Amino acid sequence: MLCIARMPDTISRDGAPLRGATRAAVLIHGRDQDPHYMREHLVRRLQSPGVAFVMPEAPHRSWYAGRFNAAVPSLEPALSRALATVAEAVELATGEADAVILAGFSQGGCLAAELLARQGPSGLAGAAILTGALIGERTSEDELRELRVRLDGLPIEMVSSARDEWVAPGYVRATAESLRCAGANVRLQITEEPEHRIDEVAVRAVDELLARVARAARKAT
Repeated sequence: MLCIARMPDTISRDGAPLRGATRAAVLIHGRDQDPHYMREHLVRRLQSPGVAFVMPEAPHRSWYAGRFNAAVPSLEPALSRALATVAEAVELATGEADAVILAGFSQGGCLAAELLARQGPSGLAGAAILTGALIGERTSEDELRELRVRLDGLPIEMVSSARDEWVAPGYVRATAESLRCAGANVRLQITEEPEHRIDEVAVRAVDELLARVARAARKAT
């Protein structure tokens, strides 16, 4: 008898069937948002066909109460629960689909960056950090963090705005460099987008990452 894992109630899905999908994307929403935001502002705007989307949902529309650059202990235990939820979604997707990317926006982008920093690739084929940065207190925006994982060759798309009021560009640039030092293949795009949102540059970056993953899968076969 075929056994299919049950999708947890806190995880929504969209797009192609997850089981046997050639590509899947785990999408992490931001603060005061839910999977519907990712569906409307990212999934519906992508041009990549045949992708299965897995979207975990934060309790009370927030993954943790403080700011991303607060001291980590002040964000617990919510931060650990949030990272465990994202890791569960990644494990679910990588167990069913051929190639999986992780993409997060704002608070979700910070979680995506932090999960990579703590757990490494975790079977992922790529990641997109949209207006996000590593979590934790720094002495300055440009302070680098030495990661204890290897991200050898993992393609990571980062998009943020020089005008963003929630995640200052210095934190984003430092995160990109920290990930590069861990071996990731990072492309960082800093825009002049005036609003805190998923803009066209970010949508295009995720589309390009999905296309890159597809090309890599074809070469592997």
